[in-house]
Amino acid sequence: MPAHLSTAASDGVIVVVTLQVAASLLSHCPLAAMSFLLMSTAASLGVVRYAQNHPSKTLVGYHQYLSWLVGVVSTNTLAAAFYRQEGVAWAGNLHLLCGLFLPLIDTRLTESMKDILTTIASSLPIVSILFLCVWEFNPYGIIGAVLYACSSWIYLDKSKPYIWKMKRVDMFHYGVVLGNVAFMKGLSKTEMPIYYKRN
Repeated sequence: MPAHLSTAASDGVIVVVTLQVAASLLSHCPLAAMSFLLMSTAASLGVVRYAQNHPSKTLVGYHQYLSWLVGVVSTNTLAAAFYRQEGVAWAGNLHLLCGLFLPLIDTRLTESMKDILTTIASSLPIVSILFLCVWEFNPYGIIGAVLYACSSWIYLDKSKPYIWKMKRVDMFHYGVVLGNVAFMKGLSKTEMPIYYKRN
């Protein structure tokens, strides 16, 4: 049995759910749909990689690069979608530029500088989404941002390989899946819960 079968399975869940999320958003929110399509592509390579005992270096390299792109590009594209939904196009465009900037210059950066900029470029859009959704009272967006933040924290905490008998990376994947569903609802204004009536 492959050593990372559970991770292949959790990546598979990302693929299935995220493709459905992308399909549901494609007509009214193509930016977010593109973000989720990139994520599902990276996760697809993850399924193939972790289902093998000895994946090729080429496969591992492609998976690592696409996963990096998801962290840098997809998160900023997602933030852009939220800002455009709220009519703040300039902030959305700024996130798009931030998402494209790092991939264009990454070959010129040292590893330490790339790590620092990657952390900033992947964290800032999630924090930005959280603040926007708190300001505009978009509860699904808040939930999605919190799930992303918590999942990332779990993944980056190298001190514990397992949490509740589950691999850190698998818990990260499932947290991202739940976050994606929340973001989908947060980007669908017609599905927002109503807690009060306006007179």
